[in-house]
Amino acid sequence: MSDNKNKISKNEIKKKLAGATARKTLFLFLTIGVFLVILFGGYYILFRPYTITMDLNDGSGTVLTETYSIGSGKITLGRPKRNGFKFTGWTGTNVPSPNTDVVVGNGQIGNLSFVANWSDDLTISCQDWLIDAQGNRLENITDQIDNYLKAGNANTQFVDRKKVVKSGTEMRGASWGGDTGYNAYHNSFMYVGDSGALNVSRDNTIVYRYFYPVLDVNYQLDDFNLPNDAGIGNANVGTFDMYVDGELKYENITDFCGAIPTGSVYEIKPNQVYAGYSFVPTSADRGDVGTSREVATISFESHTGEIEVVCEDWVVDKKGNRVRNITGLVDQYLKKGSSSRGYLYKDRSVAFDEGDVVNAEDWGNDEVYGAYHDSFMYAGSSGDVKVKKDGTKVYRYFYPVLDLMAKANDTYYDEISAFASVNLYVDNELVEEDITDCHAAVPYGSNFKFEIKGYNNFSYVNDGELSGEMGYAMEKFDISFRQRTGDSFVRVEDWVVDSHGNLIKEITDDVDNFLVSGGSSRKYQRQDRNVIVSLEEMVDPAMFGNSIAVGAYSNSYVYAGASGRVMIDASGKTIYRYFYPILDINAQVGESKLGSANDIATFSVYADGKLAKIPLNKNLPEEEQKDKAREVVDFCYGVPANAEIEIKKIRTERAYTFLSDEPVVDIMDPNAAATAPDHEPEYTFVDDDEASFLMEDEPKAVYLKFSKEEIEELEED
Repeated sequence: MSDNKNKISKNEIKKKLAGATARKTLFLFLTIGVFLVILFGGYYILFRPYTITMDLNDGSGTVLTETYSIGSGKITLGRPKRNGFKFTGWTGTNVPSPNTDVVVGNGQIGNLSFVANWSDDLTISCQDWLIDAQGNRLENITDQIDNYLKAGNANTQFVDRKKVVKSGTEMRGASWGGDTGYNAYHNSFMYVGDSGALNVSRDNTIVYRYFYPVLDVNYQLDDFNLPNDAGIGNANVGTFDMYVDGELKYENITDFCGAIPTGSVYEIKPNQVYAGYSFVPTSADRGDVGTSREVATISFESHTGEIEVVCEDWVVDKKGNRVRNITGLVDQYLKKGSSSRGYLYKDRSVAFDEGDVVNAEDWGNDEVYGAYHDSFMYAGSSGDVKVKKDGTKVYRYFYPVLDLMAKANDTYYDEISAFASVNLYVDNELVEEDITDCHAAVPYGSNFKFEIKGYNNFSYVNDGELSGEMGYAMEKFDISFRQRTGDSFVRVEDWVVDSHGNLIKEITDDVDNFLVSGGSSRKYQRQDRNVIVSLEEMVDPAMFGNSIAVGAYSNSYVYAGASGRVMIDASGKTIYRYFYPILDINAQVGESKLGSANDIATFSVYADGKLAKIPLNKNLPEEEQKDKAREVVDFCYGVPANAEIEIKKIRTERAYTFLSDEPVVDIMDPNAAATAPDHEPEYTFVDDDEASFLMEDEPKAVYLKFSKEEIEELEED
């Protein structure tokens, strides 16, 4: 019995031990399982990839990364771009305010999001550079300019180099100052321009101001700088011309302190050296411009003699006859400092040596209005005189000034641009064309005449012709104008006409379109064709433009006249300007079409039996042009419509032969019209032929056909 109980007790103990072991094993496995879950879960949490969301907010740029993990290290988000805006920074996870240098990762975990922030306040700065004549930037002088400005040495104030502006603001270098004057920003450099205007669209934009170095020209007389203690200044001694890279830039000046491009070559040449002085050439008269201020001192020396020569100023007629001594008036004007050219009074008596050659122009020969007086203008001198005895006189010749003025509504105006333009004739010769202001030198005793060229809203009301005879003093001539008023109007039309003034073809629209295109050689603009007038007013259509220059109103037609002055008796009346089609005569040798017959032949042009002449050149003496258009090498001018054109006296140079068959006649290219040359060379002519054709009403280009043969030159023994 007891044995059975013992067996039962041992079995129970074994069962209990087995149960406990099982529970421990299960717990162990559970513990290990939990540990593994925690271990692998933590590992996943720590090392899993996380996303970085970046909202560029309308910006652009490369996104550096879209994911990261705990092992990615430091990651910089970068800086995106947006046209017209400045990036101010990121905001987002753990970044409450904009920050341009956001770094994530480096042990950080979790998804991140950021937003780009922008501002349209953009920074722009300006730099100052020396440039050469081609505009190439050579040296940055910004610091030199700023230091000079901050020291208070310049004529302007220092301005901060950086500005903050809104996107789209137009800026340029000159926004920091565009003063071209000497010492505006530095005494060694002068502003000459900038890099141009731009609309600011990005932050930290740079614009540029451009500078040239200063060249300062000084005078030295007898080894002493001018002005000297005796009161002698540059203007007492002479004037000079300034050349830069071989090109004349400044003429007849007495002082220069200005800008010359870096790398350029300057050259100083005497223009006028006044009586009593001589120019002394030195190496300073020419040099290369470097990167800083250059000083050139030009030298003169005074000379004395034993024989006094006196210069007098006289008003003369066109033949040079002296009629009025104005020496005192000129001297008084100069002593007052009134010269428009800055000239000073000069001693009238200068000592020379016997045999010296003296000319009155040594006292000055400037033809500019106001140079020596506002009532007289220099016109010449009595020429060279060899000094022989005391009291020798030389003479400067002057013409009185003709001053044109306007009068309207009881008010006088110094010029007439608001009312009209005019031509000026002196002794029937055109000397000034299409002018609105006049200070002309007119010889004593000469006849002058103004011809109204064109007006729109005013009529001139002078009685009689606008003419007069020049006296020995200044002539102030005023033209009276009255503004047109009223309910009536006239229409101005342009027509091609024949030699009898018959209307052939209207070209009003052609002329207007040409003027609107800006093609006028005289820079004329289109005018309203309907002109306000009053009934019974006298109106001349020629007053709406009467220039006879080729290209003034068209490249195909030339002004030839008008229908004349008429009284307006009804509103809507039409008045006419007359035009001739252009005939352009050229030469053709073989298959080559040439612009003229220069060096080939001369010829004369007749229209309906009358010699067709081209206008005289106002810049050449009339005597030199008497036969112009009688025998020419080129003809490009208007001839009457429907005229029978005869090209006569075709005289060829001996190497050429005129082919007498029909000339080549084409419709003229309206863009090819050009005036004839001012003079013709002389030739030996051997032929005398002619050609003819009908002009009709269109411009024509005609080619006279020639053949050329080789001519053996005779060898001299």
